[in-house]
Amino acid sequence: MQPSMKIVAVALLPAITPLWAGLRGPGKYSGVVFFDRWDTCMLLSGPYLTYISESVKENLRPYSGKAIQIEASQVFQPNRAEDTQIRQYTITGPATAPQFIKLDGLDLHVKAAFEADRRPRFRIVIQNNGPSVVTVLTQQAGITVLRNRKLSSGPSDGRSDAVITRSSLFQTSATREWASDGQLFRASFAIEGEAVMPDYIKLLPGHFRSYAVALDISPGQYQFVFGYGGGVHQEASLLSNAISFDVSPEGLTSIVN
Repeated sequence: MQPSMKIVAVALLPAITPLWAGLRGPGKYSGVVFFDRWDTCMLLSGPYLTYISESVKENLRPYSGKAIQIEASQVFQPNRAEDTQIRQYTITGPATAPQFIKLDGLDLHVKAAFEADRRPRFRIVIQNNGPSVVTVLTQQAGITVLRNRKLSSGPSDGRSDAVITRSSLFQTSATREWASDGQLFRASFAIEGEAVMPDYIKLLPGHFRSYAVALDISPGQYQFVFGYGGGVHQEASLLSNAISFDVSPEGLTSIVN
């Protein structure tokens, strides 16, 4: 049976106008090269990701963890509401420095924050290790959650895809549900204690801000990562460490090394 999907909350699509316009095509793409726990390759740029086809991903292996720019000549996007897969490209070099935000001195870190109930929670830390004040735009700070069970009709041809994507801190919460092989799945997040998020956060030198992210997610295997900057794959960006975790049928979470 072909899987079907419904978006329960349109909040999964962040309010950044270039991506609302939708369709992505050949051209320049920037992002941090990331190979997830199932070895699916992608470019991550703040809230956005673009998959790299399995047939051409090895050329990016030496650039893992680095912000680069590629020229895509062949892309696949199932529809305007989904991410893109790049099927052919050339590497042009490092991603260009951002024009309107500052990355120097910023450090992103994610850590598990499970409490006694062992529900999936993570704490995002944004720290300014530089010598001057940094303004962090919450619409360019993105949460991504990947899973090992993917939709056959989606943009990924690897072993995994994203269940939470195009989701920024500015939203504070989002919910998604979809059906596959007669089963109903869900994935949602909420920034705890934050009903409304400001457009930007100012960090003094040596200061940090942290946010607790609570997930409500179907049993399975997952990976959580957090990024900042880059626009819509336009410029250099930053990526946190990634945390791999499993959720049992009882909803209990365990870290996977």
